[in-house]
Amino acid sequence: MSNGGDDRLAAEARARVLIDQQLSQAGWQVQDKRDLNLFARQGIAVREMVMKAGHGRVDYLLYVDKAVVGVIEAKPMGTPLSGVEWQSAMYAEGLPADVRLAAKTRDGRLPFVFEASGTETHFTNGFDPDPRARLIFNVPRPETLARLLREADDAPDAPTWRARVRNLPTLDAAGLRPAQIEAITGIEASLAAQHCDRSLVQMATGAGKTYTAVTEAYRLLKFGGFNRILFLVDRNNLADQTLGEFQNYRTPDDGRRFTELYNVAKLSRAGLLGSTNVVVSTIQRVFTFIKNGEVSEVDDPEIDDYVPDVPVTVGYSATLPPETFDLVIVDFSSRIHPVRHVRQHGEMRLCHTPRRYCSRHPMRVTGSGRVEGDGCTRERWSISFRPPTTRTIRRAFRYSTPAPPRSIPAATAG
Repeated sequence: MSNGGDDRLAAEARARVLIDQQLSQAGWQVQDKRDLNLFARQGIAVREMVMKAGHGRVDYLLYVDKAVVGVIEAKPMGTPLSGVEWQSAMYAEGLPADVRLAAKTRDGRLPFVFEASGTETHFTNGFDPDPRARLIFNVPRPETLARLLREADDAPDAPTWRARVRNLPTLDAAGLRPAQIEAITGIEASLAAQHCDRSLVQMATGAGKTYTAVTEAYRLLKFGGFNRILFLVDRNNLADQTLGEFQNYRTPDDGRRFTELYNVAKLSRAGLLGSTNVVVSTIQRVFTFIKNGEVSEVDDPEIDDYVPDVPVTVGYSATLPPETFDLVIVDFSSRIHPVRHVRQHGEMRLCHTPRRYCSRHPMRVTGSGRVEGDGCTRERWSISFRPPTTRTIRRAFRYSTPAPPRSIPAATAG
């Protein structure tokens, strides 16, 4: 028994080393309580803080702008994190009296609750309607949590986008095809229900997938509380076409162009300014940005036409953290490509192949069902009204096995 307990303590200590590294990568300063200095940085993670009587000792207490905002419960690698949510929730409610004086709380508990093992991280945002734990890639940066707190103060009745998408205005269907209307209403119903992190829009070539995506992007930016969207393509000419779609889109309410209201740019150092709302990029360019921290301003065939022989994996990028985008739109869902995408809050895939002939999205893809093989939940919201083609799509080998933990080979509404 003693040896088993010692082994578990050693395993948890190893996990904490990884968690310390992940916190540091995300801009947090990790401190011991005896060395506490809230002026050292915007985000401070304090190890081993004693909570009020009966609530034990929390592994990490998170401070943002000198106020307590959240907790992290650390567990050994391999521990099912869903089984320890009760423990982190207990810490979130068990602040000592002296700490509670400088704490941001919602309904008497800290709003940001994490469980982490060094290879997995779960996050519960207490400002969400019906809060629940969600798998994320890394603890968000302190400035991200600070922004969430400001948004909650500005709109207490709808503090997050998950609350705002429940009250989107009625879609103006003028000029939209039936399949486009079905797709948009289905995506928004999925976002409001919070049952799935991804949606699949499936139409034949020329049915208006990109126009549908631009319409949805406009509604989510204007009414849904979204701040930035990544539109992924796999070829440079498609990036140019997508930019043209955004530039030519006329809003249904006042007729202005999309780009008069929201900045749209290709991915570059300049393309990640705070004022940029939609970023259009090839997945290869995103991979280069994550790996190197920057990318050239002009199109580069060596970057944009690069196709690796095997799936590639990258780690955390401080210049492009996972929470950079609220939504990722992937416009090559039925093309073979040996990469996976940066996913944080949400993902919408556009597929140009009718379901009957698409080997990657076969008949078993349903409204809330799981796709066997890749372990991810997808939702199918639109089938084109056009007659099916006889195109044959080969199965993508990379969907035959689950993704390895914490791998993001080159690219989150979770």
